[in-house]
Amino acid sequence: MKWLSNAFKRDQRRIILSAATAALTLGVLVALIGTSVASANGVPFAKGDVLVAVGPGTVKHFDSGGNLLDTLDTTTANTVSGMCFDAAGNLYAADWGANTMSKFDSSGNLLVASFGSGFNTAPESCVFDTAGNMYVGQSDTHMEVLKLNTSGTWLASFSPQTGPRGTDWVDL
Repeated sequence: MKWLSNAFKRDQRRIILSAATAALTLGVLVALIGTSVASANGVPFAKGDVLVAVGPGTVKHFDSGGNLLDTLDTTTANTVSGMCFDAAGNLYAADWGANTMSKFDSSGNLLVASFGSGFNTAPESCVFDTAGNMYVGQSDTHMEVLKLNTSGTWLASFSPQTGPRGTDWVDL
């Protein structure tokens, strides 16, 4: 059993190292944001690209080398938090401050500035199931996970046991 404990500790160190690497990478990308000028160019998303919510209603699209490719604007001027992709490659950005989500096509063009319905407070993350339904985690107030169809229509709400910030980060 000692080998199992040691393997678990090694995996924990890898996770911590991965988190530290991700934080460092994010820090480098944030430093690049101030010097780059790219805006709504409709640049297609590619495997390895990095999308970072950086400010009021703004998502920066970088290539794997850290080069700014595009700046996506939700038009809400509020806090963008989590994002997810559907099977077609469309990007959905949870706009925590505006209590809505924005939908972009696979080239980063804004399709719907206010996507979805039934949000209680602060949608913060999203994920899709294999049937194409979206699940949205919400922080604060009601703290429910919402289930939406492909059109953004509310289908159901779930109230799992939560921590102090609700269901803000969900995964399937």
